[in-house]
Amino acid sequence: YAPETPANARVIEQYQSGTVTVSWDAVTSDTKKNSLKAENVTYMVYKPDESGYFTVPVLSEATHETSVTFDALEDLTQQEFAQFAVVAFNREVEGKAVSTNSLTIGKPYAMPMTITNPESLQDYVLGVGSGFAKLSFFGTESFEDGFPGVDDDYFLGIYSYYGRSSAELLTGNVSLIDAVNPEFSFYMYKLADDDDSHIDISVTANGVTTPVASFSNTDNMTGQWNQKRLSLEQYKGKNIQLVIKICTEKMAYAFIDNFSVRESRKHDIGVVGFNLPTVVNA
Repeated sequence: YAPETPANARVIEQYQSGTVTVSWDAVTSDTKKNSLKAENVTYMVYKPDESGYFTVPVLSEATHETSVTFDALEDLTQQEFAQFAVVAFNREVEGKAVSTNSLTIGKPYAMPMTITNPESLQDYVLGVGSGFAKLSFFGTESFEDGFPGVDDDYFLGIYSYYGRSSAELLTGNVSLIDAVNPEFSFYMYKLADDDDSHIDISVTANGVTTPVASFSNTDNMTGQWNQKRLSLEQYKGKNIQLVIKICTEKMAYAFIDNFSVRESRKHDIGVVGFNLPTVVNA
């Protein structure tokens, strides 16, 4: 019979950037709850192919061990989102795969890290987490009465087919090791007076993700980019990753622009005004 699926599959990055360890619990029984001899159970670890399916083996042959360590990043100057799958075998009988957590690996970015348009993604990774809303870059021509981003024509946003919805953005890791007064700064756009969309910020540090702030459009200026700032002082001396959850409530759209991890600037202008969009081009 096929072996049980390995439990607690997990990936962590070692101190050396790009080197990861994938681990899991030993499988001791098959799917019929029969006990298995340890010498009959082996494991394989796979990484995703170009289509996102876990079909590419990272081991030259199956192992009896319950953890493997290997280099997962070719260019150590870059970052990637890494995730793997573990499959157990009872002799030649293959069990079901289980995926690990997703992890950002590679050298952390130095401050400032700013994402404002599609070209930013040549320098920084940006992942998509949970949520059902459609996430994409918009521009001045996206709307009949279009408006630009804060510094250029582009900005990020979500579109919800069903009203209330959300989507998550995952930044790469950013180094606050030498930070003096670090902050997270971004702009959110208020479409109408009753626009109550909001953006929730969580910070991942030392493998723990903590919700730290929520910013609502309720008190923002309508038809303008409104700047929001969040102190990251409590994370000085650490490497962090931001989880940015964009949420719609009454509106179909919610927008964010110029989000940046940087040293604090005390005299930033807080709002930037443009005409309100009315009709979306098909």
